Amino acid sequence: MKSTIKLIKSIFTVNCKILSKNVQISNELTINMTLELDGEYTWLLLDNQSEYKPPRLSSILRAAHSLKANIIYMKELIDQNEKKELEKRSISYIEERTATGKYFSRSMASSKKLQESKEKRMNIPASPRLQLYLLEHPKDVNLSFSELANKVGVSKVVIHKIFTNDFQKMELIKPLLHGKRGIFSPERNMIKRLVNDINLKYRSRFSLGQFKVSMSNNEIFNICKKNKINIVFGGDYAAMEMGLEIRPTVFDIYIEENDLRKIISQLRLKRSSEGNLYINKKFWDFEYQYEKSRINIAPPLIIAADLFYKGDPRSEEVAEKILKKFYGKK
Repeated sequence: MKSTIKLIKSIFTVNCKILSKNVQISNELTINMTLELDGEYTWLLLDNQSEYKPPRLSSILRAAHSLKANIIYMKELIDQNEKKELEKRSISYIEERTATGKYFSRSMASSKKLQESKEKRMNIPASPRLQLYLLEHPKDVNLSFSELANKVGVSKVVIHKIFTNDFQKMELIKPLLHGKRGIFSPERNMIKRLVNDINLKYRSRFSLGQFKVSMSNNEIFNICKKNKINIVFGGDYAAMEMGLEIRPTVFDIYIEENDLRKIISQLRLKRSSEGNLYINKKFWDFEYQYEKSRINIAPPLIIAADLFYKGDPRSEEVAEKILKKFYGKK
């Protein structure tokens, strides 16, 4: 630990004091040290092979999104994509092997959060939304661009650009004879890339907050139904509805953004960094039906993304089963 503190001081040139060590804040994360850096309350999260469970980047991002504390992410080697994502969220990091890093104070992070709050309101780009739609409706790849535009909620010019640029580069469509456009046939790596994009690029845009709730999924669903709030379950409870063996620990739900105040009022919710309810903006423009489900659930790819985002081994195992079941080979 002394060598860690020495490394922090040498890279960031800050006054550093240890407040506590090894505090588990959730099933996903253990804070290796709570520090005071130049008077600011800061958490150190080590991602290495130690006796403590190594945190995953997705878990770090979730913690940073919901908790009012600075975070330092330390890892032996951090790839460029991870660095970009950490810097985007104003999360300080140290790469041990090269003894380099970047420090964000809370005052720097606050201005960035204002910018991100505007970014939240932005729509998810059209290409991933179209990919998500065609995963559930692969035959619709042969609809006209106008028809597809109405289904996805974008202009036909945008649909044309996606087909001629993105889809050709990714080779997502296998051509057919007799004048038809082809078959939407994504490979496994494209599906995993879409899951990663949802979690690392777009989740901050559709997340509406973390709350504490003490109700069952059926109670939440019935109250929302009574008050005409269209609610869709993702994550743990959706996977359970599919018949998969998982012990739900958190709720992931999707609603229309303009229903947020209503659902907070009806469920008597309070924002909490330790909350078990994650409310998200529903960003797809089609209804998904799973015949065996008693409640409305999200498309399988969204459910898998929610489970991967939790970062624990059991959730990832269930997510892999969902992708294999609905989208082909592992």
